[in-house]
Amino acid sequence: MTPEEMKSILTNQYADYQEIKQANGDHENKELEYKMKRTAAILESLGVNV
Repeated sequence: MTPEEMKSILTNQYADYQEIKQANGDHENKELEYKMKRTAAILESLGVNV
């Protein structure tokens, strides 16, 4: 997998997580928060500003 492909997949995944978070409203979801932070960290390491 090329870095560009990885950026694309992770960007889409991060967007999906944001949609889920918005749909959850005030409901706290620690697993979702962890996945968002992890995905954001990987994207930033690839040079994508989150």
